[in-house]
Amino acid sequence: MFENAALRRVTRGRLQSGALPSREPDHTWEGPGPGADCGVCEKPVTGDEIGFEIQFAPSGNMPGLDRYHLHAACFVLWELERTKFY
Repeated sequence: MFENAALRRVTRGRLQSGALPSREPDHTWEGPGPGADCGVCEKPVTGDEIGFEIQFAPSGNMPGLDRYHLHAACFVLWELERTKFY
């Protein structure tokens, strides 16, 4: 995975570009990773890692939930960056 400073820059950039939401999730789940790519570092969150799924109710008329999978470390950085700048 990235070094902490580089990962913080990636996280900040994804927040600024809108690739990651900057608001508090509607639901947060923690457990073994599903193998999905992380919303921050884009590497798979594997079953032998603890991961987070963050869910957001859509705004507007789009059905379904927006879901993002994150490594535990990426989740922490996302929380830090989103609350620091937004």
